[in-house]
Amino acid sequence: MRIEMITTVLDLIGVFINALLGGSVARRRELDLFGYVVIGTVSGLGGGLIRDVLLQHGPPLALTNPLYIPIALAGAVVAFLLAFTEEDWSRFFYVLDAIALCVWAAAGAQRTLATGLAWLPAVLLGTVTAVGGGATRDLISYWRGWNLPGGLEWQPRDVIGKIAHPPLPGRRRQRQKPDPGDRSD
Repeated sequence: MRIEMITTVLDLIGVFINALLGGSVARRRELDLFGYVVIGTVSGLGGGLIRDVLLQHGPPLALTNPLYIPIALAGAVVAFLLAFTEEDWSRFFYVLDAIALCVWAAAGAQRTLATGLAWLPAVLLGTVTAVGGGATRDLISYWRGWNLPGGLEWQPRDVIGKIAHPPLPGRRRQRQKPDPGDRSD
């Protein structure tokens, strides 16, 4: 078997597992079939799409290979059809997530090396591939966020917002004082 075929198989395994994990998030949110499909597909294809866009080496594989989208849809539909308790699923979630991270890290690094880039970009894009689908899943499903020391709670969309629009030096945001004559409550 050629390395390209092995990489594609690993990538497709990651797509199915992450779509299944996206479907489990949709189940916890008590969404309908459309919610399963959207979150599962974004979760299943997100990391590879981000990787392929960053590589700028042709169109993303998820859009050119006819297997990617149906496999992501299949993972989301399987999650919709399976009946399992929250306790059962919580046991398998972390195992499946670890498998998806491993296969996607390997596939993402190999795809990067195949484009002629060095090992350090391969490690970076392998990581992006591995965590990209889960990160986009958490962003669109409004995951509660991380509880940081001191009682702070950060949501992934807050972190991205801070990176995309950092505060400008020398400017302070003025707090608006409530209007004492406003009786809108």
